[in-house]
Amino acid sequence: MTRVLLAALGSVAAAAPLNAPSPGPVRRFRRVVRVSLATGGAAHRIEVLADTAMTVVFSSRDYDALASGAPDVATLSSVSGDLVLRLPVAREVASVRLGSALTGDQVAAYRFDGLVVSEDAVAVGTHSSSGALLNVTDAQLILRRRRAATDLPLSVAEVAGVMIGVDPALPRIAFAIVGDPEGEVALPPDTDATGAPVLADTASWGPRLAAALTAQLARFAAGLSTLPDSLALDLILESDTPCQAAITAFDLGYELLRTGFADNTAKQVLRFAPGSGATQSVSISVPSPMTALSAPLRLTLAGAGASSALRKAGIVTDGGLLTEALPESVSQGVAVVPGGLAATRITLDAAVVVTGAQVVFGAVETPAEVTLSFWDDAGGLPGQRLAESVAAAVTAGRPTAVTLTFMPAVTLAAGAVWMAVSTRRGRVVLGLAAATGGLVATGDGIAWTVLKAADGMTVASRLLTPRTVGEGTSSGASDLTVTAAGVALSLVAEGALWVADLAGVLNALPASHPEAIEVEISAASGGVMTLDPPTLRYVII
Repeated sequence: MTRVLLAALGSVAAAAPLNAPSPGPVRRFRRVVRVSLATGGAAHRIEVLADTAMTVVFSSRDYDALASGAPDVATLSSVSGDLVLRLPVAREVASVRLGSALTGDQVAAYRFDGLVVSEDAVAVGTHSSSGALLNVTDAQLILRRRRAATDLPLSVAEVAGVMIGVDPALPRIAFAIVGDPEGEVALPPDTDATGAPVLADTASWGPRLAAALTAQLARFAAGLSTLPDSLALDLILESDTPCQAAITAFDLGYELLRTGFADNTAKQVLRFAPGSGATQSVSISVPSPMTALSAPLRLTLAGAGASSALRKAGIVTDGGLLTEALPESVSQGVAVVPGGLAATRITLDAAVVVTGAQVVFGAVETPAEVTLSFWDDAGGLPGQRLAESVAAAVTAGRPTAVTLTFMPAVTLAAGAVWMAVSTRRGRVVLGLAAATGGLVATGDGIAWTVLKAADGMTVASRLLTPRTVGEGTSSGASDLTVTAAGVALSLVAEGALWVADLAGVLNALPASHPEAIEVEISAASGGVMTLDPPTLRYVII
């Protein structure tokens, strides 16, 4: 996935005042942090990952209410011989600084109502170089200089500064997609055990931002042909008081999606005459530069060749047992880190051509990039590496099947062979499942150790092979073949559907590849082929 990290936000994420008043009748204060999401200009949709992290800290702040640009500007005026300080709303007057003062001079603050002034000062502070500390909260006060226990009137010109102290009050987070007429969307606050909202000064907003932003992005993208090359997102930090706020943690992960064929997004229907051997093609757009995470092309074949094709699922293996699906459950896992490998031994009853494999991973540290390799068996441990797949990204934090492709396909001899997984970057957990005689080993490619704790376990996976010879065909050709960019694809049965994942082929394209690739399809036994618009899930690089 693509990630926007705290470092990308730069200094705008650091603690800064909330000076800008919010629109509308309610007086609130805010600052806006803009985030740019690169899309490459070809994506139809964007999904924000649930593991997105964002921590915002609202904190106290002092400011001079007489300074230009102050969020609450104080006014000073002389009324009936007294100096009156007025603020737009009640605030804590932390201190008052006079332009000149003698040692021992004090500032006394009095409350008043109309022309009636309180007999006693509500606060008295001895003047120092930073002013006289008062810490009194009100919207209006009378200020006097006190010298030798005697109050003296002050003039407007004698007051050099009025420091206001504010604490966060009802902090909230919102966001807006720049250019979206729907405007701002407020994130829901945390709740306590009773369901009551909790408006904490420090809170983690990541999962809430991911859920709300994904929904708004889907609505926003629905009105566009493609997303802009750079999508601007405004994060709005807001409080009832002009305190300050900082984003102290930020890690927004997202994936891009593009659906449809090169010329349209509708289903494609291809008709094949039995025994003709005809090949038909469709074009699929390929954004650049990008790394494909998945690109399933789903096909439905109806007619003469449908039943025979469905009877010919590709050979898949799980711990040496031929199956047609991944294990139904993953009970354990083994961590794989850069520089290390985890391998499982499988036994093949016959030689097989392998075009790829589906392996169950759970990402731990992203971005993660994994490869699959085959090794011969040397005395019950991996020996020499035979072949290695194209790298694939692992993005999900829960067990998820990832397709890895061999370019070109690799032929494995009958007998024992080791299938190993390594990661080029990031840490992953490789899913394990129970299997009779299962064996798992870890190592660095030279030295290997059998994991005793994984006895009777195998890597949760299945091998993908080219289609077998179709039944009932006079030509002996495969019932159904699919190639992309000249590479034969593995087909996996999903009920009455066939699924070919184009991700491995797309990732193996040269940097200067065309804007679209041709996918060629033939059905020797004939029939009507319906192709659902493929959805390419990818990240830009």
